Amino acid sequence: MPDTRNNIHLVCFDLGGVLIRTSASWERVLAMAGVEDARRVASRISDGPKDPVVAAYETGRIEADEFFHQVAEKLEIDVVHVRRAASLWLAGPYDGIDVLLDRLDAQGISTACLSNTNPFHWDMMTGETHAALPLERLTYRFASHQIGLMKPAPAIYEHVRRETGVAPDRIVFYDDLEANVAGARDAGWNAVRIDPRGEPVTQILTDLVARGALD
Repeated sequence: MPDTRNNIHLVCFDLGGVLIRTSASWERVLAMAGVEDARRVASRISDGPKDPVVAAYETGRIEADEFFHQVAEKLEIDVVHVRRAASLWLAGPYDGIDVLLDRLDAQGISTACLSNTNPFHWDMMTGETHAALPLERLTYRFASHQIGLMKPAPAIYEHVRRETGVAPDRIVFYDDLEANVAGARDAGWNAVRIDPRGEPVTQILTDLVARGALD
């Protein structure tokens, strides 16, 4: 592969499954929250943005309290369990994030996150919690609930390009969902799917070295 060190100007990360471990399903977090027959209860809501209530929440169209109450009504459980399940969704950062950011900083490469998320989880990731991430170290931070767009909509990738001023072919993006990777590629980005069951930071570093962006 040719040396592309000067051609990678922005490294962009998804958060869940890339920088932070997630529980990844309503069934799992509801069971962890003590809900009986969690599988049956979870069948009433879709994982991810396919559910209209989740989509509204993660694009900033409803507030957290309204989201929790709507989900509780949909699942026919107490709102306390929904809040508890939401707090258990994020399991904690993957190892090696600071090392990754140190190496990118040393090369003068800008960084960003681009995440489908919500105010509750954003506060967890930016606050003093078990799910805290060093997001203040990133050059740019893009969260779906703040910009009103969700991956893999083409407009969200264009938003990042416009706000950063970086040409699409000089962006490399890491996400754990193929649909989001495909959307980034359609936008002209270099995009790589991360396997959250492995070591995401190692996967990212390996790819960046192969591209010539890092030594």
